[in-house]
Amino acid sequence: MVTTKNAGILLLVLLAVVFALFRLLPSDEKAIRKQLTVFAQNASKKADEKPVEGLRKSRRIADLFNDPCRISVEAVDFTGTFSRQQIMDRILMVRATFNAVTVKLHDISIQVSEENSADVRMTLRLSGQRQDHAVADVQEISATLEKIDGDWLFTSVRVVEVLSR
Repeated sequence: MVTTKNAGILLLVLLAVVFALFRLLPSDEKAIRKQLTVFAQNASKKADEKPVEGLRKSRRIADLFNDPCRISVEAVDFTGTFSRQQIMDRILMVRATFNAVTVKLHDISIQVSEENSADVRMTLRLSGQRQDHAVADVQEISATLEKIDGDWLFTSVRVVEVLSR
């Protein structure tokens, strides 16, 4: 015999389970934001960072990219398709030019489509120290990520020229 008290408890348990499923299971947008956080954290470099840690961070960043990935920089009319190893090599070279650098992502816009693809637009803010002078830069980034083997990976990255002289 179902009493009102038992029915109420059952309803509360069902609501808690449904809430937990929607809240705890990662959505595609949350998974993409997590990848972007991993990128920003590993792109940043502290002044006392050891070379081995820099290598580890470069590997973590490269693992966020599909093999191969198309990269384009409008301001210098540069476009190419790069393997994961080539991306890692370039990340190592760029990080080595900085004594310290902080990378932050702002104004992130994510549009997930039905076919396991997402278009992401964001502003990348870089500030740091190069040898004896401070460096600051802001770039608009447009990227395409695809869900490959359960992971969201960059398949295309474009540095968009917002202002020109």
